[in-house]
Amino acid sequence: GVGSQGIQVVTSNLNNLTSNIINIKGGDSYGIRLASSSTNMIWGNNITTSNTSGFGIYLSSSDSNTIDSNNITTLGDGGNGIYTISSSIQNNLTSNIINTNGSDSIGISLSSNLNNLMGNDIITSGFNSYGVYVATSILNTINSNNITTSGIGSRGIYLGPGSWFTLFVNNFINATNATAIEFSVP
Repeated sequence: GVGSQGIQVVTSNLNNLTSNIINIKGGDSYGIRLASSSTNMIWGNNITTSNTSGFGIYLSSSDSNTIDSNNITTLGDGGNGIYTISSSIQNNLTSNIINTNGSDSIGISLSSNLNNLMGNDIITSGFNSYGVYVATSILNTINSNNITTSGIGSRGIYLGPGSWFTLFVNNFINATNATAIEFSVP
């Protein structure tokens, strides 16, 4: 139902969340949610969300986590593959396969500092969708990602207000009826 969570980790460190199959069908739901939790390994999970505003993996105030080799699919408007917020710093988001299908969806959203995105395959389709969305954050690295985005008003990589010193290296972006990279930093 609405607000469902497949796995929730709150104020807990040094956990291994590996090889789980998670299917969430309610709106405003989470496949894996970390809150105030650090140094966790999230590896090799298959996560599907089916409805509006579904989150594959959600990090809030969670530091130094490794999110690697997960297969994430969001079906529905406003879906997010991986979402970081509220001072979730120094996380490694690597080698994930993310597919979002729906308007206003985001493959990886960063609203926190010092994170590393490397070697991810991201496919987004739908109006006003983003492969990688960065806002109000500094010193993130976006390296060697393959991003395919399609849909009017969509962007491969978006660097929004309050984002500084972001390093982009060796990314491949395929944009159809969309913008490859947009900078909107004041």
